Amino acid sequence: MWIFTEIGFFSVVRGDDEDGVPTVMVRARVRDDLVSLLECYGDELEPAPILEWPGRDYPYRVIMARDEWAKILLALGMELDYPNFKNRVAQVSGAMRAQAYGAVWSVMLRLEEKLGIRERNRSIYG
Repeated sequence: MWIFTEIGFFSVVRGDDEDGVPTVMVRARVRDDLVSLLECYGDELEPAPILEWPGRDYPYRVIMARDEWAKILLALGMELDYPNFKNRVAQVSGAMRAQAYGAVWSVMLRLEEKLGIRERNRSIYG
């Protein structure tokens, strides 16, 4: 699962069960993304160190219980208070991150065009 938020980009995959507790591995390419995540939501989590796995596509990782991750997702949804995500990202995380997220937006728009969906949704684009 990829999650793009105003505080960071995360790739989340199933972790190994620890003592029968299902876990997830929250991975990031930028260490500060995990730092921000833990600063914003760490009070609600069991202490979780940021692990460094040099040479991996996501070199920074945090392992947590799956239900803790679910609580973070719920909190992210409940805290939505902006009408435009790209503008909010620029405001919170800066122009460079907003441009990177905009590139992902553009790639997904091209997929929509290749699938022929854009013509059907033309009113969305003005």
